[in-house]
Amino acid sequence: MTRVLALLCVWTVLAVLSGSAWAQDAAVKATLDDLARLEPQISALTPGQGAGIKRVQNLLKVTQQRFAGANQGDPDYPAAADRLAKAEAALADLAAGKTPEPAPAAPAATSAEPPAAAPATAPSADPKVAAAQAHLDALNAAVAATQPNEIDKIQQQRSELDQLAREITAAQNPGDPAWVAAANGYNDLVAQMNALIAAANSGGGAAAPSGGGGDANVARAEHELGLIERQVEPMQPGDARLAERFLADLDRIGQTLDALPDKTTAEWQAADAHRAKLKGTIVEKRVAALKQTLQQQIDRVNTLDATDFAVAETVDGLQRDLDGIRAGLDALSAPQDPGVVALGQDIAQVAGAIDQRAQSAGAAVAQYGDVNARLAEIDGHARGFKVPPPLTGSATKDEAAAYGVAIAGIRRQSAEDLAWLDSINGKVPLTADQVESFNRSQSALAVVTPQEVNQSLLNSQAALDAAVQQGLTYADLLNNADTGNADDQANLITGAGKFEEYQKNLETGLVAVDAAAALDGAVARTDAPDRAAQRAKIAGALEKYQGSHSEALASVRMPEARSSDAELVAIAEEVLRRPEYGYQWKRLVVNADLQHFDKMTGSIDENTSSDLVVSVYHWVWDEFQVTTAEQRDGRWYLYANKLRHFTSGGPTTPTGRWILADRFEGSEILEANIAE
Repeated sequence: MTRVLALLCVWTVLAVLSGSAWAQDAAVKATLDDLARLEPQISALTPGQGAGIKRVQNLLKVTQQRFAGANQGDPDYPAAADRLAKAEAALADLAAGKTPEPAPAAPAATSAEPPAAAPATAPSADPKVAAAQAHLDALNAAVAATQPNEIDKIQQQRSELDQLAREITAAQNPGDPAWVAAANGYNDLVAQMNALIAAANSGGGAAAPSGGGGDANVARAEHELGLIERQVEPMQPGDARLAERFLADLDRIGQTLDALPDKTTAEWQAADAHRAKLKGTIVEKRVAALKQTLQQQIDRVNTLDATDFAVAETVDGLQRDLDGIRAGLDALSAPQDPGVVALGQDIAQVAGAIDQRAQSAGAAVAQYGDVNARLAEIDGHARGFKVPPPLTGSATKDEAAAYGVAIAGIRRQSAEDLAWLDSINGKVPLTADQVESFNRSQSALAVVTPQEVNQSLLNSQAALDAAVQQGLTYADLLNNADTGNADDQANLITGAGKFEEYQKNLETGLVAVDAAAALDGAVARTDAPDRAAQRAKIAGALEKYQGSHSEALASVRMPEARSSDAELVAIAEEVLRRPEYGYQWKRLVVNADLQHFDKMTGSIDENTSSDLVVSVYHWVWDEFQVTTAEQRDGRWYLYANKLRHFTSGGPTTPTGRWILADRFEGSEILEANIAE
C-alpha cells in the first residue's frame, strides 16, 4: 500500500475557522463548513477510488444547492465560490482518471529533526477559549514528540486535531486576541501534522505487523482497520464529518485489498470482512442520525400552516433539506443496505407530501396571481421611490415639466400599488414575511411617500409662484413708469444699467410663469392661477418697457451749460486727464457754475490720558461741476464730475490745487444727441 495516512490540507483547515468565524450569510457559512469537511477527503482520494469519488461528488452537490441561495454580497462569498469550483474540478479530474494538483503542504519532516511545536497562546478570560488553548498546547507537545513510524499515535493525534477544530470553532470570538492566536496556532499545528504524515507515507515509519507471515499489504490494511475500529466505536451517529473520513479511508483500504492478486487467503478474507463490518457499523450509525433528522423535518412540515406551502421559498427550503438528507444517504455508498433502502423510501414519501401540500396551497391563491412576486415588486417600489428635490424659482419650463412628470409618476404608481394591497387584504393567506412586507409597503405608500411628495411639491409651487409674482410686480412698476419724468427716466429707464436690469427681471418673470404652467399641467393642479393672463401681463409690460426705453433714450440730451468760462473748462479737462483718472470724453459742459464755500467744524475726543481734546477745522473751498459724455462698452453715458479747490480744511485735506471730489454715472445718451 503506497499511502498510510491522508494528508490534511492547510488551506482547508484554515477555512474551517475563518469561514465559520467570519461569514455572515448562513448559506455561505454552511458552504465553508461543508468544504472544510470535503476538501481533506478530496485530497485523500486517488483516481482509482470510484466509489469514494462518487460519494464525495454527491455530498458536493448538496453543498452547491445550498450555495445557490447564498448572499453574493457576503465578504466571504467570492472565496467560497472559488473553493467550491476548485473542489468540483478536482473531483472531475479524479473521475476522469487524472490526479489533481495537490494543495500546498508544509515540507516533510525527518525523524532526525521533528517539527517544532507551535508557541503556547496567551491566556484568555473566556473559559472556552482557555480550554481550547490548553488542548492546543498539549497537542503541540505530543505532535513534537511523535516520530513518523508511530502510526497509532499519528492516528490518535489526527482525531484529536479534529476535536480541537470543533473546540476552537465553538469558542469563536474574533475580538479576543487569544482566540485569534489559538486559531493561528491550530493552523500551524496542521502544517506540522502534514509534515509528519508526509514523512510516514514516504517510508519514514516502520512497517505494520505482517500478521504472522502473510501478505504485508493485508497485514498493514488489517492494522489500519483496527485503528479505525477503535475510533468508530465511540463515534456519535451525528458526526458526519468523522463518518465521511472513515468511509473514505475504508474505500481506500478496499481499493488496496481489491488490487491484491490473491484474494483467497484467510487473511485477505478476514480483512475484507473486517472492512465490510466497519462500513456496516458506520452506515448503521449514520442511518440512525439521518432518520432522526428526517423526523425533525417531518415535525416541522406538520407545524406549518397551509398558507406556508404557497410560498415557493418555504417549499424550496424544505426540499433542499430533504435533498441534504438524501445526499447524506447516497454518500454512504450502500444502496442495498435495508436501512438505507427504508430511509430512502421515507424521504420520498415526505417529499411527495410536501409537493402535494404545495399544489393545494398554490391552487388556493392562484386566482390572485403570484402574490409573493407582486408583494416583492410593490416593496421595491416603496423602498425605491426617489422623490425629486424641490424646484427653485429659477427653474426652466423643461426642468419643471420633468419634475412634474416624476411627481405624477410616483403618485400614480403609489395609488395602483395601494389599490392592489387593499384588494388582497384579508383575502389571501400570507406568511409572516409577506405580512411584514405588506405592512411595510402599505405604510410607506399611504403615509411616508405622500408626505415627501406633497412637501416637495408645495415647496416647488411656492418657489415658482413667488418668482411669477415678482415678475408681475416689475410689470406693474414699469407699466406705470413716466417717460417724461426725469426721476423715472434716471431710475427705471435710461439710468446706467437700468434698462438691462429691468428687462432681465421681466424676462425672468416670463421663464417663471412658463415653468409654473408646465408644473401645473403635469400634476393637474386644481388651484392653479391663470398662467396665460399672468404671462400676457408680463410680456405686455416687457414690450411697453422696451418701447419706453427707446422713446426715453431718444429724448436724453447733455445738460445745459451754466458757464462758458474757458478757465473752468481748462481746469476740468486738466483734472480729468490726470494719470490717476485718465478719463476721455466726447463733450464736456460746465453744468454748475463756480461757487465759494466757507464753514467751521469741530469735534471733542478723549485721548489716551482720558483728557478731552477739542479739534476745530476751518473749511474754505471753491466748487463747480461738469458733465461729460463718455463711451463704455460700446454705448455713451453721461457722467457728473464735481471739482473742488481747498484753501483750508482738515489735516488730510489736499489744499492749493483742484481735485475731483465726486463723480457718478448718469443716463445713457445716443451718440447723435451728444452735440445737441
